[in-house]
Amino acid sequence: MAHEMKIGFYTRGNSIEREIQLSHLVAYAVIRKISPEEIVYYEDDPTDFRSLIFLIRYPIIKTLVLIDLNQNIRLNNEGSDLLSLINQLYKIEIIDLSKV
Repeated sequence: MAHEMKIGFYTRGNSIEREIQLSHLVAYAVIRKISPEEIVYYEDDPTDFRSLIFLIRYPIIKTLVLIDLNQNIRLNNEGSDLLSLINQLYKIEIIDLSKV
């Protein structure tokens, strides 16, 4: 049986930052009419963005939606390289709502 493709929602930072990010992600889901069954939610360890490796553990994710308001991930070479590698290897679309 084939797995249905999912959309990954990713938050990081302290509890207040994650709560704000999650509210934006929920609004995105409502606007895009994304059902809860289509979403895989992942809350990151705020000290280590490398836990983005979760995308490899969930190969059913086709799109990753995140909010990198302070560019903490993309301004870090390791974080930027990791997102690029994940995009290339797994063909996961990465949507950064802070750029929309």
